[in-house]
Amino acid sequence: MDPHTNSNQAQVGIPFAHVVAGTHVRENEREPTATPYMLYGECLSLSGYFLQLGCLLADRHRAHPQEFLTAFLGTDLMANEVQEFIDTAYSRVLAPMIKPHSAFMDVIVLDQMDRLGYEGEPLGLFEVHGMEKVKSEAAVQMFLEYAQRGAVIGLADEDASRSLFRQQHAPVEPEVWEKARSEGLELPKEYVPARYDEVQQQEDSLFMDHLRVAYPSLRETLEK
Repeated sequence: MDPHTNSNQAQVGIPFAHVVAGTHVRENEREPTATPYMLYGECLSLSGYFLQLGCLLADRHRAHPQEFLTAFLGTDLMANEVQEFIDTAYSRVLAPMIKPHSAFMDVIVLDQMDRLGYEGEPLGLFEVHGMEKVKSEAAVQMFLEYAQRGAVIGLADEDASRSLFRQQHAPVEPEVWEKARSEGLELPKEYVPARYDEVQQQEDSLFMDHLRVAYPSLRETLEK
């Protein structure tokens, strides 16, 4: 079974990002029988994954933005509203946050620093807030928000999507990788470089499998 989604969870009309977000939270939450929560450091790390997921899948299905946004996020937009939504969200909110050497996690961390009013060094955000509790419901919403932002980036600017991926998966010094893991990031023990097209294909395979049950008619369109 895939570590972050499972075709048995697909239900008619349930957007893919909602299933993936719920799965990640259930697999990582503490005290599942009391008041379930995740650690902020875990949420921060997984938010980078959801930003990437949105980018890759949106880039893959940019020919059919309305159908993609519905199947991925459950967005209810008319055909004539889709492009305005993408252009506005990208130009006003996201484009100013993406610098020439930004990675997915850079975008996430800078956004969170602004929201929390944190003025220290970016890595210090994990040290200061990493062990704080985030209720599971809030974690799901956090993941879905960044999935949506990733989708906007992928639909609006393929070059930005690829650049963010390239910077995110650039070679990392072993000591830097280990420090990030020790500060709460959920990372593999060793760094393994990833390729954009390969990761995109893997994620899209899961997405399209989900649509067999959830949105069969949209799947037919997105396959074209």
